[in-house]
Amino acid sequence: MGLELVVLVGVPCCGKTTLATSYFSDYYHVSLDNIHEMLAQHGARGYDPLNKHLGRTIEMHIIGTRLSQNTSVVVDNPNLTKEDRKRYFPVAWEFGAEPIAAYFPPNRDVAVKRNWRRKEESDIFICNDAIFESFEILQMPLIEEGFTQIRSAPYLLSKAGKGEQEEKTY
Repeated sequence: MGLELVVLVGVPCCGKTTLATSYFSDYYHVSLDNIHEMLAQHGARGYDPLNKHLGRTIEMHIIGTRLSQNTSVVVDNPNLTKEDRKRYFPVAWEFGAEPIAAYFPPNRDVAVKRNWRRKEESDIFICNDAIFESFEILQMPLIEEGFTQIRSAPYLLSKAGKGEQEEKTY
Protein backbone atom coordinates (compact mmCIF):
# COMPACT_ATOMS: atom_id res chain seq x y z
CA MET A 1 0.00 0.00 0.00
CA GLY A 2 1.34 3.40 -1.00
CA LEU A 3 0.73 6.85 0.36
CA GLU A 4 -3.00 7.70 0.47
CA LEU A 5 -5.16 10.74 1.08
CA VAL A 6 -8.59 9.37 1.98
CA VAL A 7 -11.44 11.89 1.74
CA LEU A 8 -14.56 10.83 3.64
CA VAL A 9 -17.81 11.83 1.93
CA GLY A 10 -21.10 11.71 3.81
CA VAL A 11 -23.81 13.60 5.64
CA PRO A 12 -23.48 14.38 9.35
CA CYS A 13 -23.94 11.38 11.66
CA CYS A 14 -23.34 8.73 8.98
CA GLY A 15 -20.25 7.22 10.66
CA LYS A 16 -17.33 9.22 9.24
CA THR A 17 -15.43 9.59 12.52
CA THR A 18 -16.08 5.96 13.44
CA LEU A 19 -14.59 4.91 10.10
CA ALA A 20 -11.64 7.30 10.46
CA THR A 21 -10.74 6.03 13.93
CA SER A 22 -11.36 2.33 13.28
CA TYR A 23 -10.60 1.26 9.70
CA PHE A 24 -8.12 4.10 9.08
CA SER A 25 -6.62 4.06 12.58
CA ASP A 26 -3.05 3.96 11.18
CA TYR A 27 -3.64 7.14 9.15
CA TYR A 28 -3.26 10.67 10.44
CA HIS A 29 -6.80 11.88 11.25
CA VAL A 30 -7.65 15.46 10.18
CA SER A 31 -11.01 16.99 11.12
CA LEU A 32 -12.18 20.58 10.86
CA ASP A 33 -14.33 19.97 13.95
CA ASN A 34 -11.18 19.13 15.92
CA ILE A 35 -9.30 22.11 14.49
CA HIS A 36 -12.15 24.51 15.35
CA GLU A 37 -12.37 22.99 18.84
CA MET A 38 -8.63 23.55 19.30
CA LEU A 39 -8.98 27.17 18.09
CA ALA A 40 -11.86 27.75 20.52
CA GLN A 41 -9.83 26.33 23.42
CA HIS A 42 -7.08 28.79 22.61
CA GLY A 43 -9.30 31.86 22.54
CA ALA A 44 -10.48 31.83 18.92
CA ARG A 45 -14.17 32.47 18.35
CA GLY A 46 -15.32 29.15 16.91
CA TYR A 47 -16.92 29.21 13.49
CA ASP A 48 -16.89 32.88 12.47
CA PRO A 49 -15.77 33.40 8.83
CA LEU A 50 -12.22 34.38 9.75
CA ASN A 51 -11.69 31.25 11.82
CA LYS A 52 -13.39 29.07 9.19
CA HIS A 53 -10.72 30.27 6.76
CA LEU A 54 -8.05 29.80 9.43
CA GLY A 55 -9.33 26.28 10.07
CA ARG A 56 -9.05 25.38 6.36
CA THR A 57 -5.54 26.88 6.23
CA ILE A 58 -4.47 24.78 9.23
CA GLU A 59 -6.15 21.69 7.77
CA MET A 60 -4.27 21.99 4.47
CA HIS A 61 -0.98 22.67 6.27
CA ILE A 62 -1.43 19.54 8.40
CA ILE A 63 -2.31 17.41 5.36
CA GLY A 64 0.73 18.64 3.42
CA THR A 65 3.05 18.18 6.39
CA ARG A 66 1.89 14.62 7.07
CA LEU A 67 2.02 13.58 3.42
CA SER A 68 5.52 15.09 3.13
CA GLN A 69 6.47 12.79 6.04
CA ASN A 70 5.13 9.83 4.03
CA THR A 71 2.16 9.41 6.38
CA SER A 72 -1.25 8.59 4.89
CA VAL A 73 -4.06 10.94 5.92
CA VAL A 74 -7.82 10.56 6.36
CA VAL A 75 -9.92 13.74 6.05
CA ASP A 76 -12.94 13.53 8.36
CA ASN A 77 -15.30 16.25 7.09
CA PRO A 78 -18.62 15.90 5.25
CA ASN A 79 -17.07 16.93 1.89
CA LEU A 80 -20.57 16.95 0.43
CA THR A 81 -19.88 18.57 -2.94
CA LYS A 82 -17.37 18.36 -5.75
CA GLU A 83 -16.44 21.95 -4.88
CA ASP A 84 -15.72 20.95 -1.24
CA ARG A 85 -13.48 18.09 -2.36
CA LYS A 86 -11.42 19.73 -5.11
CA ARG A 87 -9.02 21.42 -2.66
CA TYR A 88 -7.50 18.04 -1.70
CA PHE A 89 -6.26 16.89 -5.11
CA PRO A 90 -3.34 19.32 -5.56
CA VAL A 91 -1.82 18.44 -2.18
CA ALA A 92 -2.27 14.69 -2.83
CA TRP A 93 -0.62 14.97 -6.24
CA GLU A 94 2.19 17.19 -4.90
CA PHE A 95 3.30 14.43 -2.54
CA GLY A 96 2.47 11.45 -4.75
CA ALA A 97 -0.46 10.32 -2.60
CA GLU A 98 -3.38 8.40 -4.07
CA PRO A 99 -6.61 10.41 -3.60
CA ILE A 100 -9.35 7.99 -2.50
CA ALA A 101 -12.97 8.73 -1.57
CA ALA A 102 -14.74 6.69 1.09
CA TYR A 103 -18.42 7.29 0.31
CA PHE A 104 -21.38 6.91 2.65
CA PRO A 105 -24.54 6.54 0.54
CA PRO A 106 -27.28 8.69 2.11
CA ASN A 107 -29.43 6.93 4.69
CA ARG A 108 -31.76 9.14 6.77
CA ASP A 109 -32.65 6.42 9.27
CA VAL A 110 -29.01 5.68 10.07
CA ALA A 111 -28.15 9.38 10.43
CA VAL A 112 -31.07 10.10 12.79
CA LYS A 113 -30.35 7.01 14.94
CA ARG A 114 -26.63 7.81 15.14
CA ASN A 115 -27.44 11.42 16.03
CA TRP A 116 -29.68 10.37 18.95
CA ARG A 117 -27.09 7.83 20.12
CA ARG A 118 -24.43 10.54 19.94
CA LYS A 119 -26.57 12.81 22.13
CA GLU A 120 -27.04 10.04 24.71
CA GLU A 121 -23.32 9.23 24.78
CA SER A 122 -21.78 12.69 24.61
CA ASP A 123 -24.44 15.45 24.68
CA ILE A 124 -23.45 16.36 21.11
CA PHE A 125 -26.53 16.72 18.95
CA ILE A 126 -27.04 18.14 15.47
CA CYS A 127 -30.43 19.53 14.57
CA ASN A 128 -32.13 16.94 12.35
CA ASP A 129 -33.07 19.71 9.90
CA ALA A 130 -29.36 20.39 9.35
CA ILE A 131 -28.79 16.70 8.65
CA PHE A 132 -31.73 16.58 6.23
CA GLU A 133 -30.50 19.70 4.40
CA SER A 134 -27.17 17.97 3.81
CA PHE A 135 -29.00 15.19 1.94
CA GLU A 136 -30.11 17.81 -0.58
CA ILE A 137 -26.53 19.05 -1.05
CA LEU A 138 -24.69 15.71 -1.15
CA GLN A 139 -23.07 14.88 -4.49
CA MET A 140 -21.70 11.38 -4.98
CA PRO A 141 -17.92 11.51 -5.57
CA LEU A 142 -16.75 10.60 -9.07
CA ILE A 143 -13.51 9.29 -10.54
CA GLU A 144 -13.67 12.25 -12.95
CA GLU A 145 -13.04 14.59 -10.00
CA GLY A 146 -9.58 13.10 -9.58
CA PHE A 147 -10.11 10.17 -7.22
CA THR A 148 -8.28 6.96 -8.10
CA GLN A 149 -10.82 4.89 -6.12
CA ILE A 150 -14.24 5.38 -4.60
CA ARG A 151 -14.77 2.90 -1.81
CA SER A 152 -17.94 1.91 0.03
CA ALA A 153 -17.65 3.38 3.51
CA PRO A 154 -20.31 1.06 5.01
CA TYR A 155 -18.32 -1.93 3.71
CA LEU A 156 -15.11 -0.57 5.25
CA LEU A 157 -16.95 -0.11 8.56
CA SER A 158 -18.01 -3.76 8.41
CA LYS A 159 -14.38 -4.80 7.83
CA ALA A 160 -13.47 -2.80 10.95
CA GLY A 161 -16.14 -4.69 12.93
CA LYS A 162 -18.48 -1.69 13.09
CA GLY A 163 -21.37 -2.93 10.93
CA GLU A 164 -22.45 -5.32 8.19
CA GLN A 165 -22.38 -4.50 4.50
CA GLU A 166 -21.43 -6.13 1.22
CA GLU A 167 -18.59 -4.60 -0.78
CA LYS A 168 -19.76 -2.12 -3.38
CA THR A 169 -17.80 -0.13 -5.92
CA TYR A 170 -18.93 3.18 -7.36
